[in-house]
Parts: sequence; structure tokens; C-alpha cells
Amino acid sequence: MKKVFNYIILFILAISLTISPCYAGEAMDAGTVLQEDSYVFTVQEAQDLRIKMEELEKELKKRDKVIVQLKNLDTVQQAKEKELENTLELERSKILLYKELYTSSSDRLNKYERRRAGKDIGLVAISIVTTIALLLVVDSIDDHIDRTGPTLEDPSMQSRSGLIQIKF
Repeated sequence: MKKVFNYIILFILAISLTISPCYAGEAMDAGTVLQEDSYVFTVQEAQDLRIKMEELEKELKKRDKVIVQLKNLDTVQQAKEKELENTLELERSKILLYKELYTSSSDRLNKYERRRAGKDIGLVAISIVTTIALLLVVDSIDDHIDRTGPTLEDPSMQSRSGLIQIKF
């Protein structure tokens, strides 16, 4: 059985060597007839195509590098945008804090203004009372002097010039 199998393999090899199929990129002699539909290139055309393919592969590598760079730039841009968003959020929180501080300080200022107005009213009232009290005291002193004071008939009250001289 082994011998039969070996003969079959030898027979297949012999047939394949005599038929000689054509593979892509294989150089053939001029005038060879192809059994299948194929594109046929001259050696110069094939070399030009190979050079063109190499150039296209280089371009593809360059584009891949550019894509990687763009992805990196996109990552950097996203990081910058995120940083800007964080900064914007921080500024918004500062604005809210300043608004709260303004509200609380304006409330305190309003309370201070009301207390100050009350204080001012109190000072005006004290000034009025003090003025009235002083006027009453001066009037009382004047009344007392009128009742108990020296009279104009007293010769010690008259001066040489004829004016009244008051001694206390």
C-alpha cells in the first residue's frame, strides 16, 4: 500500500513538472501561450509597478504616522479642553462665592446702616434734650439772679462811666 501511495505522488509530481503552470510575478519567455486570462507585463512595466507600489507603501506609512500624530494632537486637544472646562468650572464657583459674599456683606451693611440711623437719631435726640436742658438751666440761673441779685439802686453797682458793673 505504501508503494502505491508513493507511485501516485510521483505521478502527480511528474505531471506538474511537465505542465508547468504560471505563477504571478514569474518571468516567462516571449511567445509563451497562457491558458488562463491574465495581465501580461513587460519586465520594465513590472519594475515600474514595483517601484510605484513601494512609493505607495511609503506614502501609506507616512499617512499612518500623520494619523498617529493627529490622534496624539486630538488627545492633547481633549486634555486642553478638559483643563479649560475645569478652569471654567472653577471660575463659575468663584463667581458664585463672590455673589454669596456680596449678598452677605450687603445684608451686614444694611443692618449696619439701620443701626447707624438709629444711633444718629439717638444722638440728635440727646443733642436736643441737652440743648433744652442747658436753656432751662440758663433761664433758671437768670431768674435766680433777677430775684436775688444786686439792684440798680445799689451804688456799688454803678461805675464811673455810668455803666452797670456786675460782680459775682
